[in-house]
Amino acid sequence: PESGSVLSPSYQLYLTPEAVKKEGAGEVFKKEREARTAAQEITAALVRANLKFNEAETQLRKVNAAASVLEVEEMIKKSELVIQRGMLVTPEVKERLVQIQKKLAAHKVLNQLFVLAYLIILIYVLGFSYLLFFERRFLGSIRQVIFLHTCLLLNVFLCKVALLIPNSSTYFMPGAIAALLVSILTNPRIGFLCALMSAVLTAPLVDFAPEIILSVLLSSIAGIFGTVRLRKRAEFLKVGFFIGLTSFVIILIHRIYHEYPIDESAQVALLGLANGLLITTPLCFLLVPFFEYFFNLTSEISLLELSDLNHPLLKRMIVEAPGTYHHSLVVSTLAESACEAIGANALLARVGCYFHDIGKIPRAEFFTENQSGKGISNKHEKLTPNMSCLVILNHVKDGIELGRQYKLKDPILRFIPEHQGTGVIYYFYRKALDRAKAGEKVNPDDYRYPGPKPQSKETAVALLSDSTEAASRSLKEPSPESIRNLVRKVINDKFIDGQLDECDLTLKDLHKIQESFAHNLMAIFHTRVSYPAPTLDECSSVDLFDDKQFSKLNAELPKNEEMP
Repeated sequence: PESGSVLSPSYQLYLTPEAVKKEGAGEVFKKEREARTAAQEITAALVRANLKFNEAETQLRKVNAAASVLEVEEMIKKSELVIQRGMLVTPEVKERLVQIQKKLAAHKVLNQLFVLAYLIILIYVLGFSYLLFFERRFLGSIRQVIFLHTCLLLNVFLCKVALLIPNSSTYFMPGAIAALLVSILTNPRIGFLCALMSAVLTAPLVDFAPEIILSVLLSSIAGIFGTVRLRKRAEFLKVGFFIGLTSFVIILIHRIYHEYPIDESAQVALLGLANGLLITTPLCFLLVPFFEYFFNLTSEISLLELSDLNHPLLKRMIVEAPGTYHHSLVVSTLAESACEAIGANALLARVGCYFHDIGKIPRAEFFTENQSGKGISNKHEKLTPNMSCLVILNHVKDGIELGRQYKLKDPILRFIPEHQGTGVIYYFYRKALDRAKAGEKVNPDDYRYPGPKPQSKETAVALLSDSTEAASRSLKEPSPESIRNLVRKVINDKFIDGQLDECDLTLKDLHKIQESFAHNLMAIFHTRVSYPAPTLDECSSVDLFDDKQFSKLNAELPKNEEMP
């Protein structure tokens, strides 16, 4: 080249750090170690790496390159021979078999998903129809609907877990859990629906094995019968025995039908009995308190615990509102007896009536039953009818707040507003009419309870019991005839006023309630035979309440026996 000219390379050289370090002079000086070392040092000083590895970009290009390759599809016709015994399995044949297995597996999964979707839709349509026609009030509670779904999902989950346990048996599936929980915490009618849904939903888990489906369905129904009037925790053993015995019989019959030996069949069937006593029932026993807490529900056992008269709220009522406490006890007795006569939940009615008037505790002196003491004036004499009405109306609101403060469940709290319904406080309404000026109108709705009207048989019976007990206090000479007329009048008035329009009481139920109220009130207002008064000669001269009697007694005793 000419002097002063610049040499331009004829090609671009790209070097990575690894190439500069390892390949700088290694290929040129393979045998001369000192020369190779010197060359590497010179190369490292003069040559700089100008190429870096980008891992993310490399992976992205690999993916794009793989995606750009078109799939090669090969059509295998029906009945076409792929391989037979004695043929050599080549890579091409092996690939064919692998692809056939994948297609069959995908087809099976799609079939299973279709069957599951069909079953779920079918069971939802039938279940919704059942609730719509027979238990419409249940659909009105979002919390109870969520509770039902939770129980069903939990049932399927526990059954699947039981199947995944190594060396486990399908007979250990706790398929009756959902039906038991729903029956205990709502009512047995919903429990029967849940038993049917559980049997259908667990069927795909066991490939529609008939003995398992029958076992889940019939053991759930047997367990529901065991939960009726379940008021002691020890009675869970009875529930477990019903479930286990039903499973035992179903499994035994199925195996004998398929000609298995009887002794072997009995041993296998014992797994069903063990499931009922050792798996399903203990799980149900542990889960009931959690569902009571999270869904604000009550069981017969928790109602019995609330029926304890040593409850802090009831003890407070005894001290601050004794008249209301006694009134609540009488009302609860009337309601319990009437509910037993019509087949309603008598325990719920009794406990609900214990707490139905707790709102009177903060202002007990404003209610008649607490003004019986001498020297206690009627607080309403100094108030206008409208103001007195507001005080009376507020006992409903105060009762709900007090109940929530003491963590009473919603089924109990419903008794507080519903036992009054939307009735008019007639005494103060009449008083307002008497005091009204000429031409002044008094709106009866201003003297009406906010409601709602009773929504269940139990709260409706509580309304009738409360009104009947209060009215019975006005009887000057209670007799069987006057008591019957009073009960009949109270029930007729509430019926005509529309207070019973939103509950399920029938006319036949009202007749039974009337007879029950009359019978119990006659027992409360019973009379005794008048005993003749003793003559003066028959009367003892000792008066235990006279202080002088104790001094005379001390004087007659020896010194070492004197009373302290």
